[in-house]
Amino acid sequence: LPNDSRTHPHLALKPHPGMKSAEAKRTANLEEVHPQKTTGWEELPLVVFTLLLQMAVGAFIAMLWLFRGVSPQLIPMLLIGSGIGAGLLSSFAHLGTKRNAWRSLNHLRKSWLSREILYSLLFGAGWLVTLLGVVLHDNTDMIGLLTALIGIELIHCMSRVYRLRAVPAWD
Repeated sequence: LPNDSRTHPHLALKPHPGMKSAEAKRTANLEEVHPQKTTGWEELPLVVFTLLLQMAVGAFIAMLWLFRGVSPQLIPMLLIGSGIGAGLLSSFAHLGTKRNAWRSLNHLRKSWLSREILYSLLFGAGWLVTLLGVVLHDNTDMIGLLTALIGIELIHCMSRVYRLRAVPAWD
């Protein structure tokens, strides 16, 4: 095949040697031959997850700014927590095999999705520690600031998940 042609392919497709036999053939990958029809509603849990977690991060940062020097209030903290909880629960609705969810953190070095999950859990844990500080009337300034920084990194990870060169419309 030509090396530098723009009109001729650079790839030769050859049939598998097993196709030359007279035996009956069967399809091994039915997902490609008969793909499932999608309605668009399959992605709704991820949209809910993204929106609720980003709203929770924004509300948490706004709450820290509004209550500077004063301990955060319980009602706003509970509203933020309900957003975090509902967002995390909705993300589980998108999983194909829920019992393998723990494996999602296996690729932290190279996967922005794994980092997004980690920072979501860290933000939820930071919110919980801040909530305990509010209930016990402790000083929550440093924990709140650390949780806000984790939330900012969470939003950064969420934005990087959809920066795919393979999907130019997202990039």
